[in-house]
Amino acid sequence: MARKLALLAILSLLSFLFPLSSSAEGSRFEKLLGGRDFTLPFEVDGVRRTCTFHLPKGFDRSKRYPLVLVFHGRGGTGANFARRSGFREISDAEGFIAAFPDGLGRRWVTPSDLEDAADIAFVDEIVAAVLKRIGADDDRIYACGFSAGGNFTLRLAAARADRFAAVASVSGFAYDSRRELFLPGAPLSVMLVHGTADEVVPYSGGRLGGRRALPGILGAEGLFDAIANAVGCAEKTEKAALPDADPDDGVKVEVLSRRAGDSGPEVVLYRLAGGGHRWPSKTAEKAKGQCRDFDAASEIWRFFSRHRRPSSPNVRRNVSYGPHARNVLDLYLPPSPRAKKVPCALYVHGGAFLSGDKSSVRPDWVKHLNGKGVAVASVNYRYSTQAPYPAPMMDVARAVQYLRAHADEYGLDPGRFAAWGGSAGAVISMWLAFHDDLADPRSPDPVARFSTRLAAAGSMNGQTTMDPWKWEDLYGYDFFKHPSFIALFRTPRSAGKTPQALRLFADASPVEHLDAGDPPVYLLYTQPDRPPRSMRECIHHPRFGKFIAPKLDELGVEYWLVVKGERPVHDG
Repeated sequence: MARKLALLAILSLLSFLFPLSSSAEGSRFEKLLGGRDFTLPFEVDGVRRTCTFHLPKGFDRSKRYPLVLVFHGRGGTGANFARRSGFREISDAEGFIAAFPDGLGRRWVTPSDLEDAADIAFVDEIVAAVLKRIGADDDRIYACGFSAGGNFTLRLAAARADRFAAVASVSGFAYDSRRELFLPGAPLSVMLVHGTADEVVPYSGGRLGGRRALPGILGAEGLFDAIANAVGCAEKTEKAALPDADPDDGVKVEVLSRRAGDSGPEVVLYRLAGGGHRWPSKTAEKAKGQCRDFDAASEIWRFFSRHRRPSSPNVRRNVSYGPHARNVLDLYLPPSPRAKKVPCALYVHGGAFLSGDKSSVRPDWVKHLNGKGVAVASVNYRYSTQAPYPAPMMDVARAVQYLRAHADEYGLDPGRFAAWGGSAGAVISMWLAFHDDLADPRSPDPVARFSTRLAAAGSMNGQTTMDPWKWEDLYGYDFFKHPSFIALFRTPRSAGKTPQALRLFADASPVEHLDAGDPPVYLLYTQPDRPPRSMRECIHHPRFGKFIAPKLDELGVEYWLVVKGERPVHDG
């Protein structure tokens, strides 16, 4: 019964998940920090992405700086927006790191692909890389954007509400019929800037640029109220006028604001009467609808600087569970536990064992599980470039032992632990669920004496075998060339048939650890079962689920197999 309670919590979460993107960091920052302006490549789900960075004047690596992500509009680039937005100058004056990501194809999320997590995964990688390689203040991370970049900023704020301290959208928008995808699910301060004469994104809502093919958008004031309500602001709206610094620009600025008490989030709307679809700047050339009464970058930073990521008595961040720098976890406890001791679901991030971060756990996942009285622990572990197999698996096993050792302190039920993750995180979750108990009763380390066994596991696009020869049998590609195998096993193809190598591959494979009596597992695959057209399409292919299913059947282990476009299978 205990393991089924834990499994039900995982199933209720998986039932509405968006697919996770596997991603890999493209470059090491240390090689590129010779200057203050540089562009770095990233690889996200097999696609090359780029981001331009600016470090503040007098940058000191020993300090922790705020990070501001700035998203360009449709058709722009990060480098171009860095030059004209004014954020580089404000970065030097105020002391923060500025990042200017490039949208894929010079665009961000569109109406047809709102559920595509690739852009959000790209941002996750940027944040994780800055935290790891440059150094930033984890509680002072901000995001802003213009036009389509403002739209994406709002989408990002909803998907990662507890990642940011505040966000700002200039001439951005949210689709009325899908407004829930743009509303933060956690307390977050939001700044909106919008012109009443915006000819592209109408201030009063309607169609973007009058184009009937696109969904209708919320009006600026409707969006302001929807966000303020979502983050818990009081109903009262305060209004104030900004000084008309340039009477000749034909624009007057009124600021609407709603707050959630003195220390809670605030939502503000800069209403630019007569303002068009333009980035406000005191130094911009005079043009119809160009607001020259304030600098958007300066005003946005002034708003950001008032806010840090809110702390919560129910959240424990960066809890050290082991001796290595990556041995940290974030623990999210239910605000009002329904039982004296609550179940705990461990989230294990993906990233091909090469990248990823605990911050990728989505706020709506946490909110969903916490709402059911389940604690969530989001775990970091060593990358395979830092330590090969079995280090990532052993790190997460250690996290389980640590949480059990401190179960009384956190109010956790040590008999109801489950784990889930995507891609590499799915491999680790299944490996831990099926592996024999790693507890060492005679260890001098008291934490190591606790059990590593789980009551249930959830796998999103997970690989059930890590044997490159079996991958080759399944798909026909040489996976010894894949970066994840190179770093994880450090075994070339020429040595891949030795008994030692074959034992290594088998030991890393969840399917090889299956026994009768192992806990139930939920297997979710978000791509259809069709012949893969590239090595990339093999990585998260549903054949992995169908590969393990016969052995689950044979041993009588309960499982769910959900493949896109197919009827779900439940055995047991």
